[in-house]
Amino acid sequence: MTAQENLMHATPLPEQHPWPFTSSELTAGLRRHTGDPTLRVLNIEERPVPQRRPSVGRIRGVHVAARGSSGAYTFHLVLKEPQQSGITLAGSIGPAMREAAFYRTLAGHLPVRTPQVYAMHPEGEWLLLECLEDGLQPESWGAAEFLRSVEQIQVLHDCFWGLGDDLKVYNWLGRPLDANLDVHQRVAERATERLLTVAPDEIQDTPVPWKPLFSRLVAHTAEISAALHTMPDTLLHGDYWPGNIHMDTAGRLTVYDWQRVSIGPGILDVISLVQTSRWWFQKLPVDADVLERHYRQGVAQSSGQVWTDEEWRTLWGYGLLWVFLTHWLSILGNTPAPLLKTQAPLLQELWLQPLAHWLDVFFPEV
Repeated sequence: MTAQENLMHATPLPEQHPWPFTSSELTAGLRRHTGDPTLRVLNIEERPVPQRRPSVGRIRGVHVAARGSSGAYTFHLVLKEPQQSGITLAGSIGPAMREAAFYRTLAGHLPVRTPQVYAMHPEGEWLLLECLEDGLQPESWGAAEFLRSVEQIQVLHDCFWGLGDDLKVYNWLGRPLDANLDVHQRVAERATERLLTVAPDEIQDTPVPWKPLFSRLVAHTAEISAALHTMPDTLLHGDYWPGNIHMDTAGRLTVYDWQRVSIGPGILDVISLVQTSRWWFQKLPVDADVLERHYRQGVAQSSGQVWTDEEWRTLWGYGLLWVFLTHWLSILGNTPAPLLKTQAPLLQELWLQPLAHWLDVFFPEV
């Protein structure tokens, strides 16, 4: 029997295996990637994922051996199975479907590198992406790497600066500032209830009491949204920080985890970079003020948009309130009680005290 005949008679993967995709779906994706119509999958194994961090959903490494007319192939992939796909209870497109739509229609038009997609479920129930290896661990980032990440997100924002209305042609993109504010309030209220139930009582009262703070925050959802609407819209990553950025040994960045991609003011991505990095790493190798200034300088040079220091600090305050309201309340509500207790001092310093300050500035109580 010839090599070609051996190839054509290779035994396909059984359809019953511990993967959400079928062998035909995997094979079709690999054939598209290689351009080899004779490729057949020979073996698939689960492998550890490098630089893996806690995530919502399931992440697995996948090692695939295959053969085609061009010879043997080996693929190192990441299988992502988000927790939520399809349409949410609020009637909006869920994060998994949004990420699938992003890779299918928009990723190729960005000025930033994104992971290659080998195969995916139409509604994002699973995605097979390239496994990014041999990168610089986020904990090892220095000032240069953080500044490089600021430049990268500024380039993305500049590409779509002021094009919020044009981006609406992608109807799957998140539009949080344009969404029904009642929905935001209901989601925030449910997240608050969950967080107050999960968190130990002894960390909820000092130095900034949680319940009245969260109630004030939710009550001012509309005003916070209106203030941020004064900034030009652009394309947002939505969860931009080193944990979602791969930096290779040559300093090239690949940005992944696009479940929260949306339309909104660019300052929200900068806030995510600073606050999430501080949550994970506490002490950054460069001051947040330096990162903010670097972003503002890039925006001024590329778009001509300039803010005074006072204007920027005001927008930063509103942005902090919004990011916590629409994202971090849910994150904390899904955080185990022991971790909340351990992180309570940092939570007060990083979020609760600044939130209380800005609520007093913008919405002083009589």
